[in-house]
Amino acid sequence: MRTVMLIISIILLSGGIFYLTQRITKLFKNISFWWTLILLAIFTALAVMGSTLLFLSPTKLGSMLYNISFFSLVCLGSVILSSLFVSLLNLALGLKRWPRAVLSCLIAIAFVAYGMVHAFDVQVVNITVPIKGLTKEVTAALITDIHLGNFYGERQLESIVEKVIELNPDVVFNTGDLFEAKVHFNEKSNVLESFNRLTMPHYFVLGNHDEHAGVDEVIKELEKTNVIVLRNEIANLGELQIIGLDNMPADSLSSKKYTTEGGKTVDEVMNELPIEKNRPTVVLHHRPEGVEYMEPKGGDLLLAGHTHNGQLFPFSLIAKRTHKYNHGMYQFGDMQIYVSAGSGAVSFPIRIGTNSEITYIKLVPTSNP
Repeated sequence: MRTVMLIISIILLSGGIFYLTQRITKLFKNISFWWTLILLAIFTALAVMGSTLLFLSPTKLGSMLYNISFFSLVCLGSVILSSLFVSLLNLALGLKRWPRAVLSCLIAIAFVAYGMVHAFDVQVVNITVPIKGLTKEVTAALITDIHLGNFYGERQLESIVEKVIELNPDVVFNTGDLFEAKVHFNEKSNVLESFNRLTMPHYFVLGNHDEHAGVDEVIKELEKTNVIVLRNEIANLGELQIIGLDNMPADSLSSKKYTTEGGKTVDEVMNELPIEKNRPTVVLHHRPEGVEYMEPKGGDLLLAGHTHNGQLFPFSLIAKRTHKYNHGMYQFGDMQIYVSAGSGAVSFPIRIGTNSEITYIKLVPTSNP
């Protein structure tokens, strides 16, 4: 998925730079097309390099430079999209050059401003899931993909925790990508302190970005809290059997990318764990993959994140076609699947066409067929 997104991004960005150069040189007739193209290409290359090389920077200066680099890319992409939109609009309205330029800039500013404000507006999604074998209702809050790092920090996590406290669930499920950068990993940092305000059990599994940031560092930060980390383990909560899996591929034929070196597969772990098949079972896995190995072992519900529902238009359209389970409820045999769009945003806090979410889940009893 990441490779596909990267290739598409490069193609779109390259075409967009060429198109934007044409628009600029038509607006300013004395400017050289080729020099403008070269300068835009250099600017874009520096922004890409900065956002790539500084992604995991442990320093505040590195984090600031990363923010500037990625913000520059977002603004550039927004200007390209708004210019294309205004060009299409011009076919109907016949606008002059300068009004088109001003309108393009205003739309780009509005696009970025709305996307950033919207990304921080975490909404509550309510779902009800019947579970066989359950005799009484259990409520849960699913949080995932918070992505603490260069942009997100204590303030955003406190806001998410406050919403969870208002929901007052019996249990909190956290399916990873809690961190995406190393900037919070220092002796003075206590970025996860607000988790200690949660009095209900809070179960966590690792995501691929937690691995990039550093599993040992992530675990060290979590040890400062009352969060229960499940690493290919089973936990019991009343009638519920909770299986927590590391971020891993479904089987040996799947891509090994974004998994811990020497790690196992869902197939292997589900066969090794002492699972009680007849008990109500919730599986926590960062990626919505491997359900074909969970369902035969008695899995009733898989909770996952990872996809962000594409996060940003037009990638939200692509995500629907590249992820079998992208966002919302799905069914595989006797097992149900819920994929959250995430409580944060990856790389940059912007969402267009998708929502940041906390999922409030009612697990309710159901009779056997």
